[in-house]
Amino acid sequence: MPYLRCFLMEVLRCYPAFPAMMRKPNRAVVISDLTIPAGKQIMVSPWAINRSTDLWGPDADEFRVSRWEDDYNGGAKHAQAFMTFSSGSRICIGKDFAVLSLKVALAVLVKRFVFEEAVKGWHPTIQKGTSLKPMDLRVKLRVVEAEE
Repeated sequence: MPYLRCFLMEVLRCYPAFPAMMRKPNRAVVISDLTIPAGKQIMVSPWAINRSTDLWGPDADEFRVSRWEDDYNGGAKHAQAFMTFSSGSRICIGKDFAVLSLKVALAVLVKRFVFEEAVKGWHPTIQKGTSLKPMDLRVKLRVVEAEE
């Protein structure tokens, strides 16, 4: 189960369901030398933040499950670098339920099926829009033989 958590967190880091979200500060905010005025709508990109080399290191664009093994924050330089569910007062209230549901679903699937690459080294194209969708996913499933 610890590996399942690490795998799931890396999937959610690399492929957040919603690659962008809109926010509007209720008071002026200063970030480095940039001032965002109160009421100015801005777009926050979990896709970009979750892959930022400044926050995640030089391998930020790599899918590396082991980054979560020894660090609950995945080795990120900031505790709020994982933006898949947003953060702070606007964090998704269903985050824990979503993660738990995904863990249960994956555990059931892994128990019942063996997953194999249909085409060695194939990586699906990711369609970006309101949500991320893998296109042309090529995976073979084989039913795990029941133990007698």
